[in-house]
Amino acid sequence: MKYLTTGEFAKLCGTSKDTLIFYDRQGLLKPSDVNGKKYRRYTLDQYFDYDLINMLKETGSSLAEIKEHLAHREPARMLQLFQQKKIKLDQEKKRIAQRARLVDELIVMTKDAISTKYGIFEIVEMKEQTLELMRIDATVQESEEDCVSSLVEVNRYFEKQNRLPTGPFGILTSRADVLSRNYFAGFFFCGASRQTPKADLHIKPKGRYATIAHLGDIKSHKQAYIEFINKIENENYKILSGVYAYDLIGYIISDAETSSYGMRYCVLVE
Repeated sequence: MKYLTTGEFAKLCGTSKDTLIFYDRQGLLKPSDVNGKKYRRYTLDQYFDYDLINMLKETGSSLAEIKEHLAHREPARMLQLFQQKKIKLDQEKKRIAQRARLVDELIVMTKDAISTKYGIFEIVEMKEQTLELMRIDATVQESEEDCVSSLVEVNRYFEKQNRLPTGPFGILTSRADVLSRNYFAGFFFCGASRQTPKADLHIKPKGRYATIAHLGDIKSHKQAYIEFINKIENENYKILSGVYAYDLIGYIISDAETSSYGMRYCVLVE
């Protein structure tokens, strides 16, 4: 039988000697032979034990759990273990895929935020958009802390459903609030998905929209919002919708000490 030194076995496994010594001391993977001079020696077939330990560790098992599994390798027990790990890996694969999509969306949003010209009033044609709405408390939007708390609640809502929201992201005020110059939002919105409950679906209609982008703190946003609505009416446009305020993640391109953030305000007009 061919024996490998600790260094040779570590190289075979793609790990370090210290890791093997640690596993030995924990009773997870003991050398096949320890001679009188205390040299540890491993056999080639112990590679599969190491690989199993590594797989269990990567899928979330504690060292104590791994030791228990290695001590009881009955086929039925191991089958149950592998089936459980398969479920966990599938869940992790889904989570990573969701995160990857979110990062892709953040890349697009960040490019948009960087290229946006702020403070420019425009009338533009916009396509129909299917959104998911979530009601937020309009009575707790007076400060930056209130707004952050509302967003935390939104994130918890999606976490409970084991899903991530997709872009675009923003807030929606009602037409009545627009006409009364009320800055408080009634809904958070994000892109709709196949998991969106039908009751939460909202169609933003295609058409001509008055738009303006603003970068600043919450006080300046309230003032910019009022000036935006005044501008629309002064230009003799009729307001047909509430305000769709799209998040431009302006905090990425601004000084964090100023509490600035970017939003693009859009209102359907004729």
